[in-house]
Amino acid sequence: MHRDDLDLVLAAYRRVIEARQSIEPVEFRLRHRDGMWRTFESLGTNCLSNPHIHGVVFNSRDVTDRKVIQQRMQHLAYHDNLTGLPNRSLLQDRLAALLKTESAGDVRKALFAHIHSLDLLVPLLAAGDPVAREAAQCIANHHQPSLALCQQYPEIARVRLLVTRPAEERSALIGLFSKPEQLIDLIMKARGELREQLLQHPGLNTERSYGQIERLSRGHDKTLNRHARERMDAIRNCDASLAQMQERSRTMADTVGSLCRYEAPSPAARETDGRHTPRRRRVACRQTGTDAEAGASGSRRGPPAACSA
Repeated sequence: MHRDDLDLVLAAYRRVIEARQSIEPVEFRLRHRDGMWRTFESLGTNCLSNPHIHGVVFNSRDVTDRKVIQQRMQHLAYHDNLTGLPNRSLLQDRLAALLKTESAGDVRKALFAHIHSLDLLVPLLAAGDPVAREAAQCIANHHQPSLALCQQYPEIARVRLLVTRPAEERSALIGLFSKPEQLIDLIMKARGELREQLLQHPGLNTERSYGQIERLSRGHDKTLNRHARERMDAIRNCDASLAQMQERSRTMADTVGSLCRYEAPSPAARETDGRHTPRRRRVACRQTGTDAEAGASGSRRGPPAACSA
């Protein structure tokens, strides 16, 4: 076994004992009897509990030809077919690897200027600041990232929104932002038509958001500061009008409630009072008049009867 692969094989052996079975194969080199090194791929199984085996079994196969083909393909991908010299793909791959460890800002800027592959720039977004931020700026400024990529990495969407011109792409990118903090940051950096679109975003229709814009633009942007103050006054007036309407609504509700508690006479009672009572009075008066006439004619027989209401 090759001395450089000994630690790798021992680590794989320990994993098999702990996990009872290896998940990923381990590659190592063995010397052939002709003196050449052959590459093997092996998977181990823990059979220590098996009384017939009582050991660790490794199933291995020779993958030397596959490794040679892979190395050949990699060489062709990064070297010129005619001269055999390294090509631009290898250069960009080495530059991307160097960016992850470079600390000087000027050097990183020069490295980014020579990387033109989006496939090499996207992995740098996971490298952390400041490399990730600079990679997002490079992708947004020099490439056309998809909407899915912008949605996955908000920093790309933010930079792309500030530099893009097409109205459709701009509207799609604005839809990716909903938090007031993100919108306020974009408004402070945007100009012209883009700023007008951002100021119309429904996520900013609060006095707190416009108050923050007013503080940030104070002494720097008079137009934006005046717009923020006007919007704050409009929101306050709307809140005051809404409060008055709510108070009127409560007053009307109390009035309607008091009217509903008053017991009005029923239609049957009103009909009785309007028809039957006068009739009874008329009948009683007619009866009284008849009795009076009878009393006048027969006064000799007794006094007249009294008229009762």
